[in-house]
Amino acid sequence: MNYLQDERGNILVRVGDQVENDEARFFIGGINESQTLCHIDKTKPFELLNKNSPLANCIRQGNYSASVQTLKTPNA
Repeated sequence: MNYLQDERGNILVRVGDQVENDEARFFIGGINESQTLCHIDKTKPFELLNKNSPLANCIRQGNYSASVQTLKTPNA
């Protein structure tokens, strides 16, 4: 899966887009088949935003996937 779209067919996010949530800011490296999780692209810069997150170590290592519902584009 290279992109997610809404019920009207509008593209919401694509692999390669920069997104963020309360935990991390990252570029999308992949989207799972059920279209519910976006994975960090480890080849591009990513940033831990919440140092107190229980997932902080995973994010620092680039082993993080975020629910699509929690994502937004940076500075949006």
